[in-house]
This record gives sequence, C-alpha cells and structure tokens, in this order.
Amino acid sequence: MTLLSLTIPLGATTDTLTVALVGDIMLGNTYPKNRLPANGGNNLFDHTRDILRRADIAAGNLEGAMCVGGTCTKSLSNNRSYAFKMPPEYRRHLADAGFDFMCLANNHINDFSATGRAETMANLDKVGIGYAGLPECRYAFKEIRGVKFGFCAFGYNSYVLKHTNEKLVREIIGEVREDCDILIVSFHGGDEGSHCNPLPYGTEYFHGENRGDLRKFAHLCIDLGADIVFGHGPHVTRAVEGYKGRIIAYSLGNFCTSTGMNVTGNRGHSPILEVQVNRNGVLLGGKIHSFKMRFGAGPEPDPANSVAQLMKKLSENDIKNNLIRILDDGTLVVTPYKEVSKSDNTSDLLWKDSTYPTKEFLMGKHTYSEDPNFVNIPSKYTGLSKENSYIQKPVLAAFEKMYADAKAAGITLRVTSASRNFNTQKYIWESKIKEYTEKYPDRIECAKRVLKYNSLPGTSRHHWGTDIDLISKQLSYWNSTQGKKAYAWLQANAHKYGFFQPYSKGRTTGHGEEKWHWSYYPLSDLYLKEYLKIVTTSDIKGFKSDFSAETFDVINNYVLGISNGQKLTAYGQ
Repeated sequence: MTLLSLTIPLGATTDTLTVALVGDIMLGNTYPKNRLPANGGNNLFDHTRDILRRADIAAGNLEGAMCVGGTCTKSLSNNRSYAFKMPPEYRRHLADAGFDFMCLANNHINDFSATGRAETMANLDKVGIGYAGLPECRYAFKEIRGVKFGFCAFGYNSYVLKHTNEKLVREIIGEVREDCDILIVSFHGGDEGSHCNPLPYGTEYFHGENRGDLRKFAHLCIDLGADIVFGHGPHVTRAVEGYKGRIIAYSLGNFCTSTGMNVTGNRGHSPILEVQVNRNGVLLGGKIHSFKMRFGAGPEPDPANSVAQLMKKLSENDIKNNLIRILDDGTLVVTPYKEVSKSDNTSDLLWKDSTYPTKEFLMGKHTYSEDPNFVNIPSKYTGLSKENSYIQKPVLAAFEKMYADAKAAGITLRVTSASRNFNTQKYIWESKIKEYTEKYPDRIECAKRVLKYNSLPGTSRHHWGTDIDLISKQLSYWNSTQGKKAYAWLQANAHKYGFFQPYSKGRTTGHGEEKWHWSYYPLSDLYLKEYLKIVTTSDIKGFKSDFSAETFDVINNYVLGISNGQKLTAYGQ
C-alpha cells in the first residue's frame, strides 16, 4: 500500500475541508479569588488565532463554567479538587479566536451547579458557538461551504453524557449521523497526570473513578459513523490513530489553561491538530502545530516542535498498524484505507500475522511447534523446556521491549509459563483434582477449590499463545519487597507494551488474583471475542471432573471472569 503524503494548501480545492482541534480551555478563574490573565485575556490567542480562524471548523473542550451565579459543588479543602469559574465576558475571546464547537462533557462544567451550566450555555449562545455533552444539549450542527458538520461529546461524570454507557453512545451518534455530512465526536476521559502520555489498553481509573476504555470507545464511534474523534482529560497529549480512513486523537492535553492549572513540563504542551478531510469525512492529511504554555499566558510557539515529536513517538509506540505516520515537523502522512467488502476474505486480513481462531486452536488442541506464527522463547528470558516455551511472534516482540525496560529498572521478568495445549492443561487439572480429593471429598467442592488458580482444559488463556506467567506463582514472592517492586512496575508500565493483568484484584467472578499472569491484549482480546462466538460449555469435556464446565458455567464465570477492560470489549462488539 502506497503512503500518501497530503499537505494540501488550504482553499486549494472546494472538496477539502479543514478542522482545527484543541484540548482543555480554561481562560481564567474568579473563584475562590481572581486568577486572570493580563489585559483582560485579550492576548490569550495571539499566537494561535490565525490557525484556528483559517480552519472551516474549530473545536475544543471548555474546562469549567462561564458564569456569575451558581453555588460551588466542589470541596476545595483537600487540595485534590478545583473549581473553575470563567468571566462571562471572556466568551468573546473564544469567538474571536474562531471556535465553532465546545465540548461541555467534562468534570468541571458542573463546578457551579445547574445554574453555572445554564449560564455557560447562554454565554456560548450569545457568540454563536455550538456545544454538546450534557443531557440538555446532546449535539450541535453548523453548515460551512455547503457541508453540514455535526458535533457531539461524552464524558464520565453523572451530569454529562457518559461514554461508558454504550447504549447512549449508539443512540446519540445514530441521531447526529442521520442529519450531518461530517461528524465530530469529542470525549473527556482517561487517567490524569504527567505519567499519562502512553495510551493503555482497557479501562482507566483515576482515584477509583472509571474514566473509560478509550480505545474501545473511539473505535466504536468511528464504526458507528463518526469521522473525527478527539479527546482530552489526562492533561497531557497521547497518540493519534488512523482508523478506517478516519482520525482519532486520544488526548490533545491542555491548550489554554495557564491561570488555573499546572502547565509545567509535558502538561504545558498545547498542540493544535489541523485535520484535512474531504466532503465525506475521509481523512486526507493534516499537521500537529506545536505550542507551549507558561503561567499566565496563552499558547506560544514552540521552536523545538517538542509536542509534535512527542505525539509522533507515542503514535508509533502505542498504535499497531497505524494508518497515520507523523513526520518530525508534525505533518500527517496518511495511508489510504481500502474498505473491505463482505465478499473479500476479511477474516484472513484480520488474522494475517497470527494464528486463525478455529475452535480447536481456541481450546488448545494445537501443535505450537508446527505453527509458523509461534516462536520458541529464547532461553535468556526463561528456564522452560523447549516443548513448553512457545508464544506468538507479536507477543514475544512486545515482551522483549518490556523485559529490557524492566531490566533497566532492576527487575528481571523471567517467564515461568507460556503456551499450554489441551493435554498439558489436562495434566495440570487432573493432578490438582487428585491432590485436593482427599481434603475435599465432595466432587463439586473439590473442583471449585481447584478452579481458584487453575483453568479447565479448553478454557485456559494460555492456549492462545498470548499469555505468560512471570517470575513466580508463589504468593510469598509477591508479598516480598522485591515482589512488590516488580508488581508495582508491571502495574505502572505493562500496558505500554500491550499487556494487562486478566486476574486482578476486585473481581466478583473468575479465578483468584494472579499477579504473575499477564496477557497481550491486542491479540487476546480478538481471541476472546471469537471464543465467545464458537465455543460452548458442551465442548469442554474429555477430562476428570469435566462436569465442572456446566456446573460452574465456566464460560460466563471464568473465561469472562477477568478484569473489566477486556470483558467490556468482548461484550461490546
């Protein structure tokens, strides 16, 4: 497939439209005391106004209320909560800068209750800026050059339209899609902080709050008809993905927030993502323009182009088979997407670099040594015997990167178990049944006890070549100082390489917590979906105590008894 670099001069053709996207905007705060920019905020957009105004559409996230009234809903005494109240007259700065749409689906729009929300919407109405993201404003429209743009927005709080509610997402996107030519979706989500540049797999949390599975959500939006999806919330930038001929920006960070938020280091990166699409919303090209903030001022040019280069690196590291390549100067190079018709062999394309998911393979009835997609794990990573050390090639490649980085941190991630076929799992299962029978003579209680840390043959994730056990299965190790260090590193970093912990703490079903078990999400997620389609409990048989499959409803309670991130994805598509 040929890479197509599109740097089309703006206005060169009526078939090309330009959309400028930014992250969080909080122009100044009057609560609990005034923290406002110089000169009444008139100079906040001096360096960015030209780019924003030359775009056909400009959109961002209004991080706070723009109001005079309202009662503060936040407790500011714990040093973890902030309330943002922008002067209503600052609405003219947004209009003058060229903004057309604002996302209101964030955790600060309700800082001054329903009164603050109502005043914010009224102030945006006065300057002709559309907005969305609340139950009282589900979407907005604007027609430019004969093209009707639709805009909707989602967040994670109780008072906004939630991206964690898939039924609602489908409903709203369906309504907007019917009435527009190009659909833009904005979302507020993800963990927060300077450590949040990498894009994890699965559900993200911040202080225990569900902030969404953003990969799943963004893909769903485009699958439902969105053309441009852009996010914010972590206060730092994240990867950009080309998906099915459309674009996803997972976080554009802070844009103009220098009088109320931390803008040091990577929190001060303030990009404008300029996107070019045709009249059908198909991605043609674009550019990341690098700006940075300092306290009290608006975004200023960044001669080092640091944010574009960071987003380039993040997009290369975090997105597999990305249809967008970012050059050092921020230019987006787009690989045209070929829509695959139902008559084409889509399954072959999907499984091109991995083993096709037949029922036999998913249940471990497979010879790994004869499969060209599997490779024996090099001995420096494991002390396993050759017959039990196979893994799929993409999994090994990701693990090698993780191993090297962990080693640099003083942690050796030795693999203690990798792929297991049906017969190996059968041996493990039946040995445990024999061991436990004397202590638990009741066969149902015995099987239940064994299931705590052992899968039935035909149900183990280790059948797929995507899962590995690391370092030790002894709980005493993971409770030791070194074990706690290793687990803390894995929790903080494994997602960067595509791994997640399927049996984490806090689940109500499934096997017990296994700090040693890590799964390569990009493949295991696909296999889990196929498993749920083609394997039934009646297929799980041929070993001692195989009554357990039906008795314990193992597919729903154990195969699906995993951490929320992958469970939600498996059900969602």
